[in-house]
Amino acid sequence: MKPLSPMKYFVENKRRTAVIIIILMLSVTVVSFITSLVTSIITDAMNANLKPYEYCSAVSKTSNELFIKDSVVNKIKSFPETKEVVNVIDSNTSFQALMGNTSSPIYFITNENDLKEIMDITHMSLSEGRLPHGEEYEVALHESVLKNKNLKIGDYIGNDMQDDEWLPGKYKIVGSLKGEALIGFGNKSISAETYKNAGLTTDKPMALIVVPKEGQMDKLNEKLDQIDKKQAMIYNYTSLKETIDSQIASMNILLQIIIFVVVFILSISVGALVFIIYIGRSDEFGILYAMGYRKSFINRLILKELTALSVVCWLLGYLLSMGMISALNHFVLASKGQTLYFFTSTGLINTLFIPVMVLICAAFPILRKFKKWDAIAVIERRD
Repeated sequence: MKPLSPMKYFVENKRRTAVIIIILMLSVTVVSFITSLVTSIITDAMNANLKPYEYCSAVSKTSNELFIKDSVVNKIKSFPETKEVVNVIDSNTSFQALMGNTSSPIYFITNENDLKEIMDITHMSLSEGRLPHGEEYEVALHESVLKNKNLKIGDYIGNDMQDDEWLPGKYKIVGSLKGEALIGFGNKSISAETYKNAGLTTDKPMALIVVPKEGQMDKLNEKLDQIDKKQAMIYNYTSLKETIDSQIASMNILLQIIIFVVVFILSISVGALVFIIYIGRSDEFGILYAMGYRKSFINRLILKELTALSVVCWLLGYLLSMGMISALNHFVLASKGQTLYFFTSTGLINTLFIPVMVLICAAFPILRKFKKWDAIAVIERRD
């Protein structure tokens, strides 16, 4: 290693260096992990509550109505942006996310061709088993939902089987689905059969999936939002995203506050430690100055050393957090259909705050001190 290499001092003083590296590395790991956790919570909420409505919208009856009114159905069909309207019966099952339960919609569609069409529109595909059909009560659920509930093809789901289940009745699981959206599909709905047993016809729709014409999604959602909420419940990407964004805004603010506190305390602490180390190297820099090296050269050397140390600590901390998250995903979360998301722009920026702030907090007081410093006096022990 060259005599004036930026890493020479740290290599030759391993104990002092180890303390700084461990502190910085663990701090980067903590910030990265917190960011990954919050990002994963938000992503789970998006996949469960928003992704199902990215390519089509849904309309459901209100709680005090048995069906959607004919006037509402005709109005939706008359929109020039509407390509197709599919009658469905909607229900939900629960999904245990990282920070609590969220819902996963299940659409019961009796016509098999309509079912396959909606799957294509929502970019869902069959990964195992088959699609629901016939006269039995059957469902196909997202593979993550099945893992989350510790269920498999051939098992039964419903509140007749599990006390904490949101889906009413009892359904046989015949297929596993894959895709970004946590959607499930069924053929016959127990709710519809209950209506029939009560002597009610099910010719009128209880819920609709509204498919937009190409490029008309936003305009269709604008018109759907204008429908009186007392007449029908509207679920579309635009309005749901606004609701979710407002809910997670406070979470993002809390995340930034936590990261600011961690970075601020760490930067001051490590900055003070590095300052003490560099003041202890006054003799070394005084000798360099006496040998003919300018103060500007010594200042650049100090900056190079601190920059190299910060970069190494950031890389080690990022690699450590990646290993921790990968291990957590593999050994704990994968079996529950959950995951922690690692590589995000937010996580990268948040972790970069640490080496940048430490560099500033350490370099500024050191260079300011050395600016007023008489190197010859240091060598002669007069300072």
